Amino acid sequence: MPVDVAEVARVCREKGSDFLRIHYFPAISSTQDEAKKLGQSGAPEGTLVIAGMQTQGRGRAGRRWFSPKGAGVYVSMVLRPNQPKDKWQSISVIAGVSLVEALIALGIKDARLKWPNDALIKGKKIAGLLLEAEPLHGFVVLGLGLNADFSAVTLPEDIKETATDLKSHLPEGQSLVEACATCVCSVFNGYRRSLPDLEVDSGRADMLLWTSGEVQVLGQKGKVIGLGPRGELRLLDEAQREFWVTCGEVQDALVH
Repeated sequence: MPVDVAEVARVCREKGSDFLRIHYFPAISSTQDEAKKLGQSGAPEGTLVIAGMQTQGRGRAGRRWFSPKGAGVYVSMVLRPNQPKDKWQSISVIAGVSLVEALIALGIKDARLKWPNDALIKGKKIAGLLLEAEPLHGFVVLGLGLNADFSAVTLPEDIKETATDLKSHLPEGQSLVEACATCVCSVFNGYRRSLPDLEVDSGRADMLLWTSGEVQVLGQKGKVIGLGPRGELRLLDEAQREFWVTCGEVQDALVH
């Protein structure tokens, strides 16, 4: 049965009634674009756009985000961090760690963060985060695409091979609606807990994918050892010298 996103929005209101201002749409072109419009009109921090379907959903680097009706929960939230703009980039990793923590708390022990912004379960993507800044207007939009239930949709072959859904991994008896709402609220709560410094908990290396092998990012190879305070990925090269990266696509070095 497709996830009831209207019900997810209702539960989010209950869980975050003191800070979330929720705008629900059964279908929309893009939650990111709608949240940007609201932010530019002065919407306060905690304004959240949630939809059951997107016709022009997007992920990092402008990639299309598969957003059919009933398969996922698509969310964008307006955040107004009172910090220098060069610190805003850490929000994506803060949100990613918070999301993985929520998945593990729901009983999904294999959830991991593929730095900087994807949540995976046993190597398959369950959610992605997208951070888009509006520095002239003093806010950022944090997007979350959560794969909830693929049982009623036909997946493209590339997505079938690389993605998974929340319903397939929830322990028996847990409510899918409650679990989706928990994930959404946990992302926002993680951001709130990071204030006022907007710093990442550098001790959460256990949340990261690929902590036991070598990875490649931006042409450099190394072993993942943790996170920096602004969400940087910390690695050791073959000579055991530590280096940090702030952006890029992390890949398993053994297959590249």
